[in-house]
Amino acid sequence: MRRITATMAATHDEPLRLLGANILMGHLTALQVQLPGVVQDEDIECVHKTRVASRRIRAALKLFGPAYGKKHQKWTRAIRRITRALSPARDLDVQLDFLRTFSAKLN
Repeated sequence: MRRITATMAATHDEPLRLLGANILMGHLTALQVQLPGVVQDEDIECVHKTRVASRRIRAALKLFGPAYGKKHQKWTRAIRRITRALSPARDLDVQLDFLRTFSAKLN
């Protein structure tokens, strides 16, 4: 029976790391595209799409993170902070949108 060495395990993890990196890059790009709109407060959808991208990144990290070692935990915490920071803004955006729509129907 053959023993699997750390080098062999790392070689077998390489396709998983590549797949994870590809998926993560797509979600990170989506997050990066929305950030200027969040900062400039252009559209309520920018905050929503940024939060969605951050949740997708965390889901991908949960799935692929162990293939990257312990550093994925640090990445997850950083992305979680982004999601949490945007939550109050999103709640206010939704409430304001509701009030605008409601008041437009009154006139």
